[in-house]
Amino acid sequence: MSLQACEAQHFALATFALAVSLLDRFLQRTTVRQEDAWAVQLTAVACLSIAAKFEEVNLPYSVANFQVCNFPTSAQRQAASDGLT
Repeated sequence: MSLQACEAQHFALATFALAVSLLDRFLQRTTVRQEDAWAVQLTAVACLSIAAKFEEVNLPYSVANFQVCNFPTSAQRQAASDGLT
């Protein structure tokens, strides 16, 4: 997860902190195989999306705007991963 992703969306630092906390909690309970490292990036985007829903007043018009670590995600993949996190 990248602070630049939060800054690009004009999110508060509290949103970034919550996203990191959510990702940390998820990773403590999950084993990620080396070949599934892409899933961690997708999970990070989901955590940022969830954190923004809790912390932000003005959300971007689409979760398709999120991009973390040069890993663009579609709105459909993002919505699906929100349910898994």
